[in-house]
Amino acid sequence: HDRRRKCWWVAVLAFVMTTMESSSSRCSGFLMVGIMEQMNVDRGLASWPVSLIGSLIDCGGLLSGPLSELFTTVPVLVGGCVLAATGIIASAFAPNITWLTITLGAMHGLGLGIVITMLQVLISMYFERYRGAANGIMFAGSTASAFIFPHLLLFLGNTYGFRGSLLLFGAVLMNMVAVSIAFREPPWVRLQRI
Repeated sequence: HDRRRKCWWVAVLAFVMTTMESSSSRCSGFLMVGIMEQMNVDRGLASWPVSLIGSLIDCGGLLSGPLSELFTTVPVLVGGCVLAATGIIASAFAPNITWLTITLGAMHGLGLGIVITMLQVLISMYFERYRGAANGIMFAGSTASAFIFPHLLLFLGNTYGFRGSLLLFGAVLMNMVAVSIAFREPPWVRLQRI
């Protein structure tokens, strides 16, 4: 009974992580307009970093799969969180659209792809019978993100400007690192590795 209760905490932590992980996708309009104004570029160039985020989120498994075989799941999750948050923070200091595409699009997007892939792996490790419910809880974080982060970024943008909002957004996303450290692989998976 206690073991089952611990499993549900994994789903709740995954919900919190997915709320933060989905924030960039939910705020793509804010990012696009901010990039156009801050970098003084047209829609075509401004769309590169934002589009690259989505593309690399979907490709996260290509990198996280082999990495999790080398280092196990949780360290790869933590690394993805660090990469995602660092990418946003570095974007606040990007001097041009090329650097912004690298920091926001590539670093941040790849970090988010690693995070969401590793969360799905952890849910699969902990849940068999209730895997669908656990995934539902985890992905409800995407919906929660849509209610929280657009308003937060709009407030931060109006108060601190676009670059300041990116810096503070990165600081908020650094909380993913703290939450990811709370994850552990289940004991039955660790025993199989020995």
